[in-house]
Amino acid sequence: MRRPASRVTFPASRPPSVVGNRSSARSRSPTHLLTRFGLHPPSFVIRLLLALPLLTSLACNTLLPPRPAVEWDHSPEAVVLRGTFCCGLVPQYYAENYIPEVLIWGDGRIVWVDDQASGTRRVSEGTFTEAELAALLQRFVDAGFFGWADSYANYNVTDLPTQCLHLNLLSVSKSVCEYYEGAPAAFHTLYAEAASGAGAEGTEFVPTEGLLTVFPAGDPSNLTSEDYLDWDPAVTGLSLADVTGAAPVDGNALALAWRAVNRSAWSPLVREGETFYYLVVTIPGLNAP
Repeated sequence: MRRPASRVTFPASRPPSVVGNRSSARSRSPTHLLTRFGLHPPSFVIRLLLALPLLTSLACNTLLPPRPAVEWDHSPEAVVLRGTFCCGLVPQYYAENYIPEVLIWGDGRIVWVDDQASGTRRVSEGTFTEAELAALLQRFVDAGFFGWADSYANYNVTDLPTQCLHLNLLSVSKSVCEYYEGAPAAFHTLYAEAASGAGAEGTEFVPTEGLLTVFPAGDPSNLTSEDYLDWDPAVTGLSLADVTGAAPVDGNALALAWRAVNRSAWSPLVREGETFYYLVVTIPGLNAP
């Protein structure tokens, strides 16, 4: 008589599927495959193999950067592009008077700053058509902007300004900054184009409202009348001696203060009577909320 075949049972804690999964997982490991054939790679090779997925991801992001759709918020309050290059080791009034090199809003309005070697600055404004703004933003996408690192830096040199580009699309926002060196060449190409107005026809920007802050300058020595502007309360309707905190200004007071901060970023100096003051002018939407 034939004896019945004996049954093979597995403990409940280790079903065949678990054993099989563990075995197959080990067989898929790059280092396990090497050791199965008697190969014992150096530790740096093992680390390289384990890092391959990350390296592949980085390579894809660099060689095939993300290409988001060029769609943005068209409202006049939405900042679509901002370029800044500030501030390093500078006086407080320089930093507070600083205006981004370029600002572009969703409705196509652009304001940009032209800093002269003499220390003066000219602030201009213009308008893009929707097609012109779309073409500019497309150049950022085509250059690989959305695949660049967020920051490039060489901190062997200290107290320098940081240069940044910030771009806001509907699907993604991205900032890329450089301290001293390291950013792709296209970063500087895009920055230079945007900060020079990107082809927009510009007119002088004239603010209609602002906030004025004053700092007593003590008694600067060796000054000539070319180094400061005279502040006449009878003309401006405001005595600087009465200004506390950030005072709202418009009209003649704003016009003279705006002229002072633009004629010399490093020394926005005025004289009222025998007293000298450094001025700070902040403009809503430019260098103030």
